[in-house]
Amino acid sequence: MVRISAALFWLSLISGCDSSVSSGELNGLKIGSTKEQVAEILASQGVSHIEPLPDIEVSVSSQNPEDVIKLNEEQGICISDNKGYSLNFKEVNGSPEIQYSSNSAEPDKQGIEKSSSISEAKQFIRKIITSNEEVTAYSCALEDQKITTAPINANAIERYNRFMYYNPGSYLTTTLNFNNGRLEEIEYHWRPFELP
Repeated sequence: MVRISAALFWLSLISGCDSSVSSGELNGLKIGSTKEQVAEILASQGVSHIEPLPDIEVSVSSQNPEDVIKLNEEQGICISDNKGYSLNFKEVNGSPEIQYSSNSAEPDKQGIEKSSSISEAKQFIRKIITSNEEVTAYSCALEDQKITTAPINANAIERYNRFMYYNPGSYLTTTLNFNNGRLEEIEYHWRPFELP
């Protein structure tokens, strides 16, 4: 029995823990609280920043190029590989606006900038990912990559419905999901270490 308990303990350390709360409260955060109330509580707990997340996480590669239409251009589209290629843009007044590009992405940056609409830009993205298997396009939150909790920028938090933060002094990350401006779900992910 002792061996089984020890094995379960070590297994839980290796695998970590993922869970969610959709009623009641967790660590002082109450389901139904406003974004401002949550930011105030987080600031009092020593959390200095929250990171916005896209409402829907979509990843598009050469394996699923047809999913390029699912990318959310209002919050941001990021394109990258694991070798330093990076191109990020979002929609501004119906057209793509480059937020960042690496030197290796310069030719593709010009292609996106020449697109007269988001639809054209997405077709260009499709060409990029089908011609290079290492490139992936995904939804991302480009603005306010880190939003301070004190003082909170009300305009910045209103643009997003999902946020993530690192719990000070722990291996815990927490994702907050809002609906109609109210906290709907708290997801937490605990990993004491990551296996290679």
